[in-house]
Amino acid sequence: MAKSSRKDGSSFPISEERFQRKVISLLAEIRMEIRDLKQKMESDSSLAEEGGIPLQTTTIEELEVLENSLSSSDERKRLIRVLSRVGGSNVGECARRILMKLMTYDVMAGFSLKGRKRKRSFQNLRLFQVTVDAIVKTVKCTEVAAGAAISAALKYAPDRRGGGGRGAN
Repeated sequence: MAKSSRKDGSSFPISEERFQRKVISLLAEIRMEIRDLKQKMESDSSLAEEGGIPLQTTTIEELEVLENSLSSSDERKRLIRVLSRVGGSNVGECARRILMKLMTYDVMAGFSLKGRKRKRSFQNLRLFQVTVDAIVKTVKCTEVAAGAAISAALKYAPDRRGGGGRGAN
């Protein structure tokens, strides 16, 4: 393995001074990232302490209680903030994960976006707009794309484990 040589006689590709500057700048960058992560963790724990993480609803009645709590704009904003941290790599995954955070597949199976085929309309709930806002905030998509992803997640909920199957609702 051949070493490159410099005019000053050193065999290292960059000068010691440039190397030290680069290391210092990288350490400063790492330090800032750690500080940001600490702040995020503190805000996450404060959300959990204030009851920020909603429990998954297992019945329509529990979902209605959650829906009624969203009459306050502060509660809607808080729930959007919490749900936007659920994440997902694309709009469809994000919609499924958020809906699973809110309700079981059995509850989802009782809804469709527009309320057709003897199902309830999810689109008419305040929870729909909260879910759309959380998805848009998370994956930076349009409201139309978020609505379509919610519709697909609700459409296939009966087929998923615990969804009750087709024709059950």
